[in-house]
Amino acid sequence: MSLVTVFKFLFIGGIIFAVILLISTTKKTIKWKKSILLLSAYGLISFFILVVGILSRDEFFHEIEKKIIKKEIPNGNQERCSCTWSTLQLKKNDYALEHRPLAKKISNDRYILNEKMENKFLKKGYLVNVPENDGFGIKPLGQSKAILIPIAKKRLDELGRRFRAKISLKSERMSYFVISSMTRTDDQQKSVRKSNRNAATPGKSAHSYGVAFDIAYVRSGSKNCSYGVRALEEVLREMQKEGKILLCAESKCIHVTVCR
Repeated sequence: MSLVTVFKFLFIGGIIFAVILLISTTKKTIKWKKSILLLSAYGLISFFILVVGILSRDEFFHEIEKKIIKKEIPNGNQERCSCTWSTLQLKKNDYALEHRPLAKKISNDRYILNEKMENKFLKKGYLVNVPENDGFGIKPLGQSKAILIPIAKKRLDELGRRFRAKISLKSERMSYFVISSMTRTDDQQKSVRKSNRNAATPGKSAHSYGVAFDIAYVRSGSKNCSYGVRALEEVLREMQKEGKILLCAESKCIHVTVCR
């Protein structure tokens, strides 16, 4: 839900509320002084909501938007399109020569061996929690956590906003892409490879530096999720060209490593 939409709701709500108070005071069911106080209180609350929304760049309203998405797009009616090397035509950056060295550099070589080290990095602010935001959702994560280094979170949020901005069709305005994996410890990486050798790269992973995430699919409320896939493909290509991300299309997802 955009800030403009919230403003419209508050403005219309204010007019309705003012009319109700006017009728009540005219019929003398409520005093003028109380009506003015109630209307002033509504104005102050509305102002506070808008200020918080501006300062947080709409993150304040994201929980509201998620509820609207769930209400307007029941799970059974959602169209889902996978994001893989066969559905998105993207330039692949070499994992060993580009992704891994960059992950080491941008994280200042803070490789996350285990949960204890992960918690230490969180406490120091080297890693930050990543909530769902405009344009993307996060699957329940089993072998990873929804945390990234600050610049990686910033780029993921940017990707979500830019994806949303690409959605011009009204029928597709609730489309969003889904993250299936984020930061893994080295222990988790080994566990994933043990259960499925193709699900995790051998050696040190960009995921264990807190700079990478995987995009599994795009969800849409209509039967045209390919529209959202094309929008995501366009934004990924743009950000890759701008030097903000590296990409590696895989059989079940698109792996993204943040550059700067």
